[in-house]
Amino acid sequence: MNNGLRDLEDVKSLKWYKEEHMIQVQMRKNVLLILLALLCAISFWSRPAHAAQVEIGGVSATATFNPTTGGFDMQVDWEDDISPGNTILGHMIYLVPAGPEIYNFQSYHNVNQTMINGAARSWTSSSSIFNDSFSIGAGNPLIEGDYHVYVVASVINSGMPFTAISSSNTVHLSPIQPISATYNLALNNQPSLPQETVYAKVGDTVNLSFTLSRAPSAMPTVKLAAQTVNNVSSVGNNVYKASYQFDANSIEDSVQVEISAEGNTVAATSDNNSVIIFDRTAPTATTFNINNGDTVTNSRSVTLTIASVDNPTPRGVGARGTLAFGSAVPGTGPVRLASLDNSAWNIRGLLARSGVTSGLGEMRFSNDNANWSEWEPYSTSKQWELSDGDGVKTVYMELKDKAGNITTTPASANIQLELPVSIAPVNIKSSNDLTGYAKVGDTVTLTFSLSKPTSSALTATIADQDVTVTSVSYNVYNASYTLTNSDFEGRVWFSIRVGSNPPEASTSSTTDDTKVIFDKTAPTATVLTINSGAATTNTMAVTLTIEGQDNSRLVRAGKLLASADNSLYTWGPLAYSEPVGSGLGQMQFSNDGVNWSDWEPYATTKAWTLSYGNGTKTVYMKLKDKVGNEMTTPYTATIDLQQPFYSSSSGPSYTPSETITVNVENGVAPSGSVVSTATINRTTDANGRKTDAVTFTLDQANKTVDQLKAAGSDSARIVIPDPKDEVSEVNVTIPKASTDSLVKGNVGVEISTANGRVDIPKSSLEGFADDIYFRFVPIKTEDERKVVEDRAKKEQEVRLAVGNDNISIVGRPMTIETNLQSRPVTLVIPLGDTSSLTEQQLQNLGVFIEHSDGTKEFVKGQIVNYDDSGKLGIQFTVTKFSTFTVVKTDGLNKTTHKAYINGYPDGTFGPEKNITRAEMASLLARVSDKAATKSSIAYTDVASSHWAKDAIDQATKMGLMEGYNGGSFKPEQTITRAEMAAILSRISGNSASSGDSFNDVNGHWAQSAVAQAKAAGYIDGYADGTFRPEQTLTRAEAVTMINKLLGRGPLSGAASKWSDVPSGSWAFEQIQEASIDHTSEKNATGGEQWVTTP
Repeated sequence: MNNGLRDLEDVKSLKWYKEEHMIQVQMRKNVLLILLALLCAISFWSRPAHAAQVEIGGVSATATFNPTTGGFDMQVDWEDDISPGNTILGHMIYLVPAGPEIYNFQSYHNVNQTMINGAARSWTSSSSIFNDSFSIGAGNPLIEGDYHVYVVASVINSGMPFTAISSSNTVHLSPIQPISATYNLALNNQPSLPQETVYAKVGDTVNLSFTLSRAPSAMPTVKLAAQTVNNVSSVGNNVYKASYQFDANSIEDSVQVEISAEGNTVAATSDNNSVIIFDRTAPTATTFNINNGDTVTNSRSVTLTIASVDNPTPRGVGARGTLAFGSAVPGTGPVRLASLDNSAWNIRGLLARSGVTSGLGEMRFSNDNANWSEWEPYSTSKQWELSDGDGVKTVYMELKDKAGNITTTPASANIQLELPVSIAPVNIKSSNDLTGYAKVGDTVTLTFSLSKPTSSALTATIADQDVTVTSVSYNVYNASYTLTNSDFEGRVWFSIRVGSNPPEASTSSTTDDTKVIFDKTAPTATVLTINSGAATTNTMAVTLTIEGQDNSRLVRAGKLLASADNSLYTWGPLAYSEPVGSGLGQMQFSNDGVNWSDWEPYATTKAWTLSYGNGTKTVYMKLKDKVGNEMTTPYTATIDLQQPFYSSSSGPSYTPSETITVNVENGVAPSGSVVSTATINRTTDANGRKTDAVTFTLDQANKTVDQLKAAGSDSARIVIPDPKDEVSEVNVTIPKASTDSLVKGNVGVEISTANGRVDIPKSSLEGFADDIYFRFVPIKTEDERKVVEDRAKKEQEVRLAVGNDNISIVGRPMTIETNLQSRPVTLVIPLGDTSSLTEQQLQNLGVFIEHSDGTKEFVKGQIVNYDDSGKLGIQFTVTKFSTFTVVKTDGLNKTTHKAYINGYPDGTFGPEKNITRAEMASLLARVSDKAATKSSIAYTDVASSHWAKDAIDQATKMGLMEGYNGGSFKPEQTITRAEMAAILSRISGNSASSGDSFNDVNGHWAQSAVAQAKAAGYIDGYADGTFRPEQTLTRAEAVTMINKLLGRGPLSGAASKWSDVPSGSWAFEQIQEASIDHTSEKNATGGEQWVTTP
């Protein structure tokens, strides 16, 4: 062993004695340092005086338990600082326990396998870095804990040895592996955050989930956002969770995660590098103005200018006391203050430090600080619409940052709005029943409103004529003009002016696209033929073919205006062309040009009965257009009637014509109870087509009445048989004299043919001024049946009733024509062979009706016995006639309802809006089929041009609504709940009173009506037992009451239609029922379940 190493062994032989008391850890370190200093001194004294020091620095050490060897793998790094002339012979590494007391130097542990440099070396460089790796074997050291690591170098200088010792470095030796963690952050219990920055505000909760590398000996602790949380819990498999809710005292910063286990802070890494930043400071607006700060505007459309910041709240860090500054203080770094003697002081720590901010996110605006626009992305400008009306307008703005913090006090800006006067809305109407048209003598009324009062002159023209403008209510005006024959046909032009030269406002167009077309020309007939132009006929029953036109087109020249210098200027277009005719509307006929049939809807064919007796017959026709212009000169057609002579032979024989006697029976007695007879004139044309003609003469009628009176019956049945099913057409005529006899005898009449029965009650015969005729034409051929079936499948009325279900024809379609229009009669159509139909299929039969006026209808009908043979028929009531087709479908268990009330153009319904008397009249006209029992009243405040005049007239004539003393109706007055109860009582006709009513209607004028409506189930009261009769009725209440009256709804399952009627509203399903076209089925609660929209 060389001298240097021997000196080291000598040093080891020094002994230390145990002192009386235990020495603190720091004292042990101090003793060790003193010992090392002595060693250095000995070496220094044993070398020449000029020898330089060798310094060992930068010592670092790590030790990791190796479960395979049971020891520790150790890595030590250091740096030697060597002066020239010194040689390091080798290094030794010592572990000194930091925990136990040191009894002697032998307690130091000389690590084995220490690197030895070998032969002496000299370095001329000033420094060199060494490292050594080695293992500390199992059980060595014996005590677990902290150890100080020292590097000792043996040095030779000029042949003299000495020792250099490093400062200590602490390492912990433990067979237990250190704990590490991976964690995941989430916000408000949402899924894991994406790899991006997410912002949080006060009230938000950060959720932490972390996994430890091994199970700790005790529950780990957690700090989130620099706050210790006490809700750490284990979810198994070394997975834990914790959370922290931000409050007003939380620090604005990114959320830091600190996890500690077994007394140590563990190394924790995020599994996705997500970041949560807490921001508790709302943004603020620094600039907010309207139209760049203008004080006045004449337009509601303005531009808002916005500048805003989202600065964080400054927070103190380690400050002592309070310092006040006259100017802004930097947010970071030390702050220098001058002392009294001009020296500088350094304040340790920051007086204030800025937090973080999430940045500006969204903004919204309001005209009243109550109703706000939707949130939208932040921008420095915004187009905005001020509230209507002149005056100071305030616009409010709220800001929201990306964390969700909203300004506590909205920013606001003001501007004075001075709108120019405008003319809107503008509407033009005619007194003619045909909307949008007028004829000579009709009055055209112009109604308009001004946006604000004006002192300027108001002038108007209608049809190029100056008219007087009259104020009718606040800022609402009208002007009227009665058209004359000298006015131009075509569109009725108008103009409105406020002020003059130049006008403040003017218009010549309506805001609702209404217009009035002036039509003063009667239609013309172009074709009228009898039996397709035949020269002769042998039967009084004929078919007329009609064609007419009312489609004139006007070409109108523009006007010329004189200029100041007498030159001519053209005003408007030189010419324009537009249709004028209102279209063919009605027709009427006569056999003598004096006695005319009632006006009936225009059609291209007409069944007609010629006057009695052979000879040349003339049929007269007049046409009327839809606006009411009537032909002054009738159009005519002629035919020669040559009825053959018929014998009175009782048995029919095959001749061109034959006479058959048929029975007139007691309509309420069993079949076969004959009370009179009638005669059939059956003719056969060249094609073999057979036609029956029956005239129920006065004598036959009188006899029938006498016989029925004796039998106590009030119904006669004319039976027209066709046992061979050979008749193609049956014509029945009841002369007026016969009708009068039946009415006087209080007798109704039924016409029974093989293909249909018509039951005419006495009330429908009363007051009829003409002969009554009926024409029955069964559709027998398969081709004709197929055409009718195809039409039925395509018609909207059928689809509304049965949805998209397949339909097929049952029995034989039947065409029935009559001049007994607009009077109720009962029809029964035979069903033919029903042996293949089940009872349910019979209940699903309905009748598709194609009326002669072009309208179509679908009715369900009732299954009844058609005759005594057991054959079935379907019975229904009609007031007008044409083709009737019985169809079979599986969809008639469904109910189809059409909406009877509309909402507003903006998509709202206005459930809480009050309903006016005019609006109620309009609803009643749509939903009630009550007969008119009262006369129309010309109310003083309901002009002919009022939008609801027709409905008000109808409601009055039905007896559902009444006016006030003085002859007024008060159309714009709101209706009360008591008035509604009275209307419901009138519609239902329920006069039964109920003793159980409401506690606030006793003595009220509507007490009886309220009791009746309540008993019928039409109305409800309030929870406190009141009805509140004088409270105004809302739209929601109105439709609820009407639905109950009609037995409709409530409708569930349909998509919400109105933005202001949420599904949770008490009236949601009632409003849906009233305002949506729908096909539905009954549901379990007795209401309607939506199936489809027709």
